[in-house]
Amino acid sequence: MKFELGKMLAVIIAVGLLLWMLPTMSFALDDIDDLTQAQTATFEVLEEPGETVEPAEAAEPEEAAVSEEAEEAWEPEAAGEPEAAGEPEEPGVPAELKPGEKKPVANTQSTGIVFAGRASKDVCQIIAADGVTVAASYDDFADALAAVKDGQIIRLLDDVNYGSGIVIKDMSITFDLSGYILNIDVAVFDALVVDGGEVLLDNSGGGELNVKGGKTNDGYGVHAYNGGKATVTNASTYGGGLSTNNRSVRAYGAGSEVTVLGNAIGGFYALGAYNGATITVYGNVNGGGGMTAFGVGTTVTVYGYSYGGGTGVFATDGATVNVRGNVRGGGSGVYAGTGAQVTIDGTVTATSGEYVYITVGDVKKYQGDHELLSEKYGYFEYRTGPTIVWVKDPGLVNGPYTVTVNDSYAGDSSGTGKYMQGATVTINAGSRSGYTFNGWTVNDGDAELAEAGSVTTIFTMPGKNVTITADWISAPQYTVSFVDWNGTLLKTEQVARGESATAPAAPYRTDYIFTGWDGDYTNVTADLIIKALYRFNGSGGESGDPPTGPSTPPTGPSTPPAEPPTPPIEPPSAAQEPPAESIGSHIEQMGPPTGQMSGMQTPPEELQVIPDGDTNNEGYPPFGSLPRTGGSDMPNPYLIKLCLSMIGIGAVVILVKLRIAKHMK
Repeated sequence: MKFELGKMLAVIIAVGLLLWMLPTMSFALDDIDDLTQAQTATFEVLEEPGETVEPAEAAEPEEAAVSEEAEEAWEPEAAGEPEAAGEPEEPGVPAELKPGEKKPVANTQSTGIVFAGRASKDVCQIIAADGVTVAASYDDFADALAAVKDGQIIRLLDDVNYGSGIVIKDMSITFDLSGYILNIDVAVFDALVVDGGEVLLDNSGGGELNVKGGKTNDGYGVHAYNGGKATVTNASTYGGGLSTNNRSVRAYGAGSEVTVLGNAIGGFYALGAYNGATITVYGNVNGGGGMTAFGVGTTVTVYGYSYGGGTGVFATDGATVNVRGNVRGGGSGVYAGTGAQVTIDGTVTATSGEYVYITVGDVKKYQGDHELLSEKYGYFEYRTGPTIVWVKDPGLVNGPYTVTVNDSYAGDSSGTGKYMQGATVTINAGSRSGYTFNGWTVNDGDAELAEAGSVTTIFTMPGKNVTITADWISAPQYTVSFVDWNGTLLKTEQVARGESATAPAAPYRTDYIFTGWDGDYTNVTADLIIKALYRFNGSGGESGDPPTGPSTPPTGPSTPPAEPPTPPIEPPSAAQEPPAESIGSHIEQMGPPTGQMSGMQTPPEELQVIPDGDTNNEGYPPFGSLPRTGGSDMPNPYLIKLCLSMIGIGAVVILVKLRIAKHMK
């Protein structure tokens, strides 16, 4: 009886164990099937579509054959084909040009001014009014003269000897010598005529512009009239022949001006100025008749000597002449007609005839016939009514003389000091707070200021002491106030018009950095309120003053953004309810598609079974797991309960039989 009960108990336990082992056996079979499918998919991806990979014996590789039809049909692309080997081609030029194509030429043009097309024989260029752009180049100077327009520049590229007269009428041109020499030399009439226009000279790079007029009567080296102006280097005329009235320089009419940087040498007269014209010669003057000046407002200034075969200087009808050097004439050294005034800084000499030293208003005077008193200090004065000649007294001491500058605020640079006669004196008024400069007043010494209204000016020291006063007028005053961020007054300043205010020290503000002021307080022309500026640099403002915001944007929000609400979970409908194996199938779908498994020699990780509890990592689930159809190894609780129930029932049956057997004894 006991033996039968033991057999019954063994059968029950065996059935339970069998039921327990069924999931494991099913899982093993499914796992082998999954592995086989994964490897098959891997091999399919590696194979070319439409081809079957079959083992074959190794064979020698053969060169791919191309049919004759294919060779004829194939043509290389036009662009990007390599050139055939051969002679090297010119850089940047194709070996063969298509019809209509032109061979490219390297660009050799440089930047800056390009003398396009200039040949070695070009003698000049015309430069536009901007002083840079080249309008044209010329191998004939006459062509350039015919083409030049108002405001343009003729720039020399070589020395030029021009044998015809030039007339510039009602336009302004500049001769840029660029180190070359331009000679305008005519045997008849005028060399250079400027009628209402202007001829400027640019000799900053060296060079000369020389003019020489003809032998005829009224032939001039340079002739300016109707307000014309001209500057030349040297001026001259031919002598002899019919040249009984020619001059190296002639200027006629108010506004007409001629400047000679060198010498003025005339065949008959050296030069002549008339009716308000101006002539300035920085060199010497020499001519058969010397120089002549006629008319009120006419001015001639010579920085060198003035020599004449008849008269050294001839001036009349209110003309003014100044000669810094010596004067020498034949019969008379100087002739001064009605109302003329002549000043000679050198000596006066008469070399022939009556040796008349000076003739003033038809009155002949010799060296000792001067006045006892002179209106011009340091000079002997020879006068007849309003007609005066001053000749410097060589016996007088030339200084030093004293210059006194009153009311100057320039300190040591005011100009006050001692100077020799003829020296150039610079005076400076400086600047005065609250005042505006209003010019100079010469109190004593007859100094002739170059610019009486300028804060800084110059004059030539006369032969006497000079006193000069700077004049000032009160300037308008303006109020400049500096305030803090909250309106607190930091500083107030009164500033004269055009001057600048002085800012106070940088103010302090808790949790802020001072960055400057909100306005300009230089060259003040009105009342101003200047406010302090700050940048926030702390966690909070001052008491009662929350910060208006940091000077730089915050790096992130002060509080995390609210998370989106979680949608309610609703039970799936019958149509949406997943099948029993959906858990495993969802996990399986997380892997890549089959086509992405190229090159894998083992199944992807998604297809390997590594269940929890498998410490040997052999891919088998623990006892009690359901068969996996989609990779799931979760145990089935119903099957476990069934097994336990059968074991329990079996145990109860055994206990009942044992109890019955005991009672039967």
